[in-house]
Amino acid sequence: MTTQILIKKSSNETDEINSLVNRVSELLSNGNTLEAYPILAKITEALPDDSNARVVIGCAAIALNRIAEAETWFEAAKRVDPNNPDAYHNLALLKINSGETLEAVRIYESALERGIGDASMLNDLGVVYLEMGDEASARKKFEKSLERDNSNSQARINLLELLIKDGDLDRAHSLVKKWLKSTPEDARLRDLRQKLANARNRSPDTTDSTSEDIPEERTMQRAGHRITIENHNNKVAGKKIAFFATQNSFVKDIQSHFEENNEVRLIRQGNANQMQEALQWCDVAWFEWCDSLLVMATKHIPKVCPIICRLHSYEAFTDFPEQVDWSKVGKIVFVNESVKTLTQDRLPSELEKVVIPNSIDIEKFQIPNGKKYGKRIASIGYINYKKNPQ
Repeated sequence: MTTQILIKKSSNETDEINSLVNRVSELLSNGNTLEAYPILAKITEALPDDSNARVVIGCAAIALNRIAEAETWFEAAKRVDPNNPDAYHNLALLKINSGETLEAVRIYESALERGIGDASMLNDLGVVYLEMGDEASARKKFEKSLERDNSNSQARINLLELLIKDGDLDRAHSLVKKWLKSTPEDARLRDLRQKLANARNRSPDTTDSTSEDIPEERTMQRAGHRITIENHNNKVAGKKIAFFATQNSFVKDIQSHFEENNEVRLIRQGNANQMQEALQWCDVAWFEWCDSLLVMATKHIPKVCPIICRLHSYEAFTDFPEQVDWSKVGKIVFVNESVKTLTQDRLPSELEKVVIPNSIDIEKFQIPNGKKYGKRIASIGYINYKKNPQ
């Protein structure tokens, strides 16, 4: 979702509003969306003619998984300014994530009719058409996106994937060669060049070779978010495990461990249909974070496999736990006892709860040669309210 939007401040604003705007900007830049939300509500109330403010609070509502509120804010932004592209774009992305594909198309097309659609919006509409099976319309939208902005990386990749799929290999090869001249560092383009070479039953020139180790990825890219499924270890040696993680930094080591003897997929975003496909494929589903992905899986998709959720800490300060249908979850894993204590009263008593602390690779932390071991610890960085060691 688009979140990097600044609230426009007019000369008629009071010092109090200016102060609130500055405070919200600071909180959002530090990731404190929960604390920023009520302040944003005050700002929008004080600025009835500011469409941008309503887009910002709508994006904040999405971050807090308050989907109904987000939709209300985006609709309000459209009423205040019928030509605000961010209001249309974010509202359409909401509809996509809730499975209302036709409504998303209507919203996108309405924005384009007004002449306010940019390259990102055209790309995203192309992705929607592709998911509906309308490849001809999808191709037109990707091409139109590139007419608006030839450097749009998502539209480039999506068009190339579609050209390769449709067998238009000569045009795909011409475009890859052209775009790699301007962006030779683009690993995804280099990966597609190799895929194209394989499709044409020839090897790329030595000057085209790449040593990038990129996992197989079945994806169409949106500007607002990426719908991504990565396949690892294609030979099944044990269980099929699907890891769902909007942010996968904490699950990488767990994933690597299970890849040794199992077939693993990592799902970072997706709509209900893609998620259902992944859940039907796997023997076990691991949800890293109690967030919107788990809510979607338990509220909108029938249970087809065992589900495990690992809750870290930020989720305990949101209303995500109340939105999950815990009857479909077999076990919840907490990263420490304090988070379990903070959260368990909001969960069903019959839900199995365990604590498995986050692991640390101590080999990464070595005392420099010549320095003696001591007991002095320095903490460098930002420590927000939920991580305060005091």
